[in-house]
Amino acid sequence: MADPVVIKKYGNRRLYDTERSGYITLADLEEMVRAGRDVRVVDAKTNEDLTKLVLVQIIAERDAAREVLPLGFLKAIVQHADSPERGKLRDALSNAWGGFVQTQTAAVAQMTQAALAASPWAMFSQGPFTAPRPAPTTVSPQDVVEQNARRDQEIADLKAQLGQTNELIHALLKAQQNGQEPGS
Repeated sequence: MADPVVIKKYGNRRLYDTERSGYITLADLEEMVRAGRDVRVVDAKTNEDLTKLVLVQIIAERDAAREVLPLGFLKAIVQHADSPERGKLRDALSNAWGGFVQTQTAAVAQMTQAALAASPWAMFSQGPFTAPRPAPTTVSPQDVVEQNARRDQEIADLKAQLGQTNELIHALLKAQQNGQEPGS
């Protein structure tokens, strides 16, 4: 994995891309992140890591990005930011996100495989000097429907797990605020 692109943030809010040796805008930085670039934003004087702060700023300034985060989730972050349970919340969110990404990746791979297998043009995707690929298996429309149903069920299961995790976190935080031991 390549080292992250270092972006220096100056007191005048200007961003300097050390890789390109030039100033960039917040929109340019957003595009870098969208393209999958690993970026690290640091304060030009103190070298303090400001990456999270700048990413939150991007989210706050974009309507579409704000719509991704449910209001209850944002309130929970504000309410529990100083809670000792924030590490557990971070871990639960990280695990839920990892599961979501894994499910999406598997779904895309399955759909791609099914599309290639069903394509009469699949045999032309091989070049003249490539090793022959195994003959594609025929995928019926029913197989695709079943694969989609399994994917949808996996996503629903992940959503349910995330909901349960969220409820557990809220219960733990509420119990802590009330001075109770969790589960009592």
